[in-house]
Formats: sequence, structure tokens, C-alpha cells
Amino acid sequence: MNWPGGTPINTPVVMTLKLYDAATAGTLKWSEIQPSVTVTNGIFNVVLGSATPLPPLAFDAPYWLTVTINADGEMSLRQPVTA
Repeated sequence: MNWPGGTPINTPVVMTLKLYDAATAGTLKWSEIQPSVTVTNGIFNVVLGSATPLPPLAFDAPYWLTVTINADGEMSLRQPVTA
């Protein structure tokens, strides 16, 4: 994760994570806000479902993850998630 200009960030951020059932458009299956995610040299680690429990997901079809940092829009491209 970098600031504009390519410098890795080193600061806590508000992170919104969402799972969709498609790479574009699709249906939102789950969402959570993690209010203080530590970012060090642009690297972060989160546990999905630690703020809002994940619903039962069959993983018989692909899911796609999006991330939003602070008040910015959703980052693209959505990232595929596997079991």
C-alpha cells in the first residue's frame, strides 16, 4: 500500500473489506469495517470476519474481495478469494 508517488505508508488506517460473488458488479455477500489496521512499509495483515462474522459461504463458486482505505473508493481490481 503506497501513498501517491509510490512511497509505502506507515500508519494505521480504517479498512473496509467486502466480498462479492463476481469480479465486476455482482452481489455483495459480506462487509466489515476494521477501524485501525496497522500498515508497516505498505504491508498489512487482517483476519476477515474479526469485526463482522462471515456468513456461511459454500465456496462452490468464486468470491472476490475489495478493500477501501479511509474515505477513498474501493480499490480495483477485485481480488479472488479461495477456501
